[in-house]
Amino acid sequence: MPLLECEDLCLGYPTPQGWKAVVHDVSFQIQPGETVALVGESGSGKSTIAKCLVKLIPVKGGQVRFKNENITALSAKSFHPFRKQIQLVFQDPWQALNPRLSASQLIAEPLDLHFSHTNTQRKVRIDELLDSVHLSKTILERYPSELSGGQRQRLLLARALAVGPELLICDEPVSALDVSIQAQLLKLLDELKQSRGVTLLFISHDLAVVQQMSDRILVLQNGQAVEWQTSKELFQNPQHEYTRMLIEACPKW
Repeated sequence: MPLLECEDLCLGYPTPQGWKAVVHDVSFQIQPGETVALVGESGSGKSTIAKCLVKLIPVKGGQVRFKNENITALSAKSFHPFRKQIQLVFQDPWQALNPRLSASQLIAEPLDLHFSHTNTQRKVRIDELLDSVHLSKTILERYPSELSGGQRQRLLLARALAVGPELLICDEPVSALDVSIQAQLLKLLDELKQSRGVTLLFISHDLAVVQQMSDRILVLQNGQAVEWQTSKELFQNPQHEYTRMLIEACPKW
């Protein structure tokens, strides 16, 4: 049974001029333990899909099923139990990290929201999470502005992992990092996938990264799904002209 199923998904935003459609009838599945990548140029609808899966924007049409349960129309209260199971790691840490909170406070936030830990239990859990993302305990009292870009991204990852999610949605998690730091973070994601059995929805415009990380790939163009293949099949024999254009435009190909 798929962990996540999106069927004929339609998404958009209200504007003063009316409804602006962004995603049109997109369908895909994610099996437990695999990595599915969403690829496409800026504006193709990748991040819009990610936001809808964690209820940051409503679904206009179609449905989303998680572990065979329709979560499309759930209220915020009804969706609350799923927030532990589906976590989103944003591209830009500045969007998700309160600059007034220290690293320890930022990791403690989701723990306090979803669990009833004692102070000792919380401290042990925070230390475990830092270890899992290869961060030193020396950063605990530092603020986001005092951390490097790579450290902030790892801190975001620790926050997402704090509640023990089954599905981790990574929205361009390495795009703002230099190449060496990118490689470290991608290796870390692979480690976490193996050690924790977490399932990944990986969003990126970098085809070299996508090929390295993904089992299956959904290619989006202007909010529509134009190709859905295994990573190996897609790179060896792309079926859609847009996919071929993306591959040819990549410097590594």
